[in-house]
Amino acid sequence: MISDVNMHPIAERFFALNDEQKRLVHISMASIALTSWRRHVSSESVPLKYQETVAGTFQVVDVELPAEALEAVISGVRSNIAKRYLEPICAMQDDDWEFNDDAEMAYYAIYNTYRKYIEGKEIDNWLIVNQSLSSLGKDADIMSPLKLAVDSAEKSENKKNT
Repeated sequence: MISDVNMHPIAERFFALNDEQKRLVHISMASIALTSWRRHVSSESVPLKYQETVAGTFQVVDVELPAEALEAVISGVRSNIAKRYLEPICAMQDDDWEFNDDAEMAYYAIYNTYRKYIEGKEIDNWLIVNQSLSSLGKDADIMSPLKLAVDSAEKSENKKNT
């Protein structure tokens, strides 16, 4: 017999949200990931140049791409961001551009938020939350930011209904 898995109450609240509320949580989580991304870039733990192995060319990292992707999600304005993500995502997957896991999770969290809300891709709702919280590091308090985001999303719906 398979036992029921007990979810953290905040995770249960997240899964009970409607699509618009989840979008608000995802934006909040991606904002946290962006802060983490910027912290890693400024501390120079993310290489700003890499050599891709297929053609041997050197690529310069567009450190503002995640911020522009998140802004597109917030504004709903489609742009050429998807094309700009192609090379760096391939480089990460080919191990041409390597950096610490926290920064990588931040980069992917924002990329997946963009893909879900601008490109309309089927991205698991929890993946974005998990990647964003993982960007905070292994010893970070991850429940507080999620609780704040869920509380805020629930309040936004309550304001609409009053």
